[in-house]
Parts: sequence; C-alpha cells; structure tokens
Amino acid sequence: MLQPYTALIRQSEGWWIGWILEVRGVTCQERTRDELLDTLGITLCEILEYETPEEYRRTESEAEKVKFFDILEFGTQGASHCTENGFEEVKIAI
Repeated sequence: MLQPYTALIRQSEGWWIGWILEVRGVTCQERTRDELLDTLGITLCEILEYETPEEYRRTESEAEKVKFFDILEFGTQGASHCTENGFEEVKIAI
C-alpha cells in the first residue's frame, strides 16, 4: 500500500523549490517542476529507508507549524491559485 506525503513546491528565481511536510530533511531544488518532484520522491525514499520512523516523522501539529512558517518565509501573497502564499501542494505516494 502506498503512503501519501505532502510536498509544498513553488518556482522562485528560475528554480523550483520544495519540501515534504511530514518528514524532516526532505528539501530539494531543481530547474524544472518534474525534476523537483522526482528528486523529492528519491530523497524521501532514501530517508525512509535509512531512518527509523521516530527519527524522521513529524507529528501533524509539527507539520502544520512548518507549513505555516515556511510559507510565511518563502511565500508571496496571492502568487498562486493553490495556496494563498504561492505554494502548490502535491501528494507524493511511495
């Protein structure tokens, strides 16, 4: 059974940046959206393969806190139809 994870992604200054909300340490940057999603999936798999669940998994409240603060830091008000601060939420299932 595939486990869904939430990626927050956006384009910034010619690069696509993104991270996985539920897992610490999965942050990537690529030139294209497709490359970013591929890299996020690969990085997520590598972390899940080598770490125990207690080491990497954020609680739901931690993930929401990260989402809030990261959007405030990197977001641009009204830049996207997906979130109010310009991020697209993408589900990645592995």
